Amino acid sequence: MLCTIYLLDEEGLRLRFAAGPKLPDAYRVATDGVHIGPRSVPAARRPTCASQSSWRDVMTHPHFAGFRDLLVQAGLRGRMVIPHYSHDGKVLGTFGMYSRAVRLPSPAEMQLIDYAGRIAGIAIERDRSKSALTFALEKIKKSEAELRQIVDVIPQAIVVMTPDGKSHLRKSRNN
Repeated sequence: MLCTIYLLDEEGLRLRFAAGPKLPDAYRVATDGVHIGPRSVPAARRPTCASQSSWRDVMTHPHFAGFRDLLVQAGLRGRMVIPHYSHDGKVLGTFGMYSRAVRLPSPAEMQLIDYAGRIAGIAIERDRSKSALTFALEKIKKSEAELRQIVDVIPQAIVVMTPDGKSHLRKSRNN
C-alpha cells in the first residue's frame, strides 16, 4: 500500500498535495489542486470508520478518469479515500491508500487505515490551530505598534494603564 495526504485549501474547493513520497512525481503534480465535487475525490461524506465499499478500482471508477494513465504507469489499481475531519466535523483533507491489486483490505488493515486517518486529522487540526494562533499574535503585535505610533504623534500627555492598574504618564514628542 502507498499512502497520501491531501489538505483542503482555504476556500474549501481544492485538495492540495501534502504527503505521499512513494507516489510518482507526475501523479502528485497532476492531482495537486484537484477540485472537490461530484466528478472528483469525494470529501463530503463522513464514515464512522473506513468501509470496504469505499475501496475503488482506479480502472473503472469515474473519479480516476483523468488520472488513470498515470496510475496504471505506477502499477496502482485500487484506492481508498478517507476524509480527515476537525473536531467540529469540518473536512480538513483526505487520507488515501493505494494498492497494486484490486482487493478489499483485511479487517486489520481497515482498522489501521481508520486509525491513520483519525491521527492525520488530529495532526492537521493541531497544525492549523498553531498557525492561526501565530497569525493572530502577529496581528496583535502590528496593532500595538500602530497604536504606539498614534500615541507618539498626539501633542498631549497620555496616561497609559498597565493591567494591574498602575499608570504611567507618557508625553508626546511634540510637547
